[in-house]
Amino acid sequence: MISAIIAQKAGKDKLAKTGILCYITYILFMEDKAMKERGNYAFFQNTKCEYFPCHETEHPEDFNCLFCYCPLYALGRKCNGNYNYTENGVKDCSACLTPHKRDNYEYITGRYKEIMDLVKENDEKANP
Repeated sequence: MISAIIAQKAGKDKLAKTGILCYITYILFMEDKAMKERGNYAFFQNTKCEYFPCHETEHPEDFNCLFCYCPLYALGRKCNGNYNYTENGVKDCSACLTPHKRDNYEYITGRYKEIMDLVKENDEKANP
């Protein structure tokens, strides 16, 4: 896929291809470095929890319990997770691993502004 993107963006220009490859390598390196430097605050696992893991997963070693109750639940259909609504209208997230993936800390926290905006909107409706 990366080679297709490079071909599309750079065409036959070898210098452009080299530049794009260097840029992609740099981005991948920085992401890896950031993950290693992130520290313990972005990943937590409670293997003693009677529900661990609370969702079916092929990689329990990467199961993150930090967001035990998903902050994105409040976004409803805009959460972008793997959910369904039950016949009673309850959002069922039992098939969703989005908040439980080891590398999704930045994704979850990056969406907090949307949650804050939703809270503000609901507060304004309740207290005009």
